[in-house]
Amino acid sequence: MCHSMRWHFVASCVQLQVPPCCVQVSAGEPLLLSYGKLSNDFLLMDYGFVVAANPHDAVQLRFDVGLMQVGGLGESAEGVAH
Repeated sequence: MCHSMRWHFVASCVQLQVPPCCVQVSAGEPLLLSYGKLSNDFLLMDYGFVVAANPHDAVQLRFDVGLMQVGGLGESAEGVAH
């Protein structure tokens, strides 16, 4: 990995300057950018896109046990599941 790359924000585009010692890139050659091993919810909220068939996709569900019991989805006071 080359740590001496420079990003330049010019008008409505972004330029990436890569020193020749790191890698040879021809004009017009596509560059790939890795966002890391991120889930789709993170990519959507932070970058505005999702990846189809994302192997790092996961969803965390959080719930309040008290609300589950009120809704009849948790254990009763006697410890018996509904």
